[in-house]
Amino acid sequence: MKKLPLIVFFTAAFRLFSAPVLPLPDVIARVDGQAIPSSEKMKGAWAKALFALPDDVSQETIDRLFRTFVDEIIWQREIVLLLEGAGFPPDREAAEKYLAAWRKVLPDPEAWKKYAPSPEAPDTRLKGALHFYLEKTVPGKLAVSREEAEACYRNNPQLFRVRGRTILGIMEIADREKAEEAHALLLQGSSFDAVAQKYASSGNAEPTEELLALTAKMKVRETTPLLRSPGGWMIAQVRTRTQDSFIPFEKVLPLIRLQLSTKKEGPALAEILKARLAGKKITYAPPPRPK
Repeated sequence: MKKLPLIVFFTAAFRLFSAPVLPLPDVIARVDGQAIPSSEKMKGAWAKALFALPDDVSQETIDRLFRTFVDEIIWQREIVLLLEGAGFPPDREAAEKYLAAWRKVLPDPEAWKKYAPSPEAPDTRLKGALHFYLEKTVPGKLAVSREEAEACYRNNPQLFRVRGRTILGIMEIADREKAEEAHALLLQGSSFDAVAQKYASSGNAEPTEELLALTAKMKVRETTPLLRSPGGWMIAQVRTRTQDSFIPFEKVLPLIRLQLSTKKEGPALAEILKARLAGKKITYAPPPRPK
């Protein structure tokens, strides 16, 4: 673990202990008379937000930060009430259904296994519930036309490129005379695996950057000259080579539509929440003041 310089450590400690004490009120707001109490999690988030401010921050800036902070909590509360009232609770079932929808359209299942979020994560559960709620209530706002999908595919080629691969067969032979015999057999067209099984003194070595550069322009089944190696002599042969290619549009169309639809969920949700809150009376607690 990299250690911080002492000056950085003491500077951070000084800021932490010298920062003004601005605790959250016990009740940060009321919505239609119903109190929204502050929690330990809220207090931690508020302290973190304050710590990020400069030392000479004005009270006006703190007041704006407090209002934004409380508004975000009110919105989060409204989202939960909205979903539960509509029968879309942010639970494990919603998360698993949401993850299954993504897994279905991804072209690389192995990548999904590596990077898929957990259905236990609260964020995943909330995203899942929101996705299916909006899909049912405002499908028109999430719809993605074929033209939109084609534009995304055309304007983001790097997202759909499959990098070419070169697979090398590498054998290492300790004795030069045997290495020359093996090399001659390969040049005559003998099977690389058969020659390696007979002559190689060690298993396949990992290709180095120099070896990859040396074989970059070689054709499939073309063999390198004898090369010096730590274990004696090395021979490499290009086993397979694929060029860069692109995933066909039709194959990734469902994925593009899901991605673009997900981007539309934020504005659609904001519109719904603004309409809900417009009919409610919100009373904010006074912003914190230094003691």
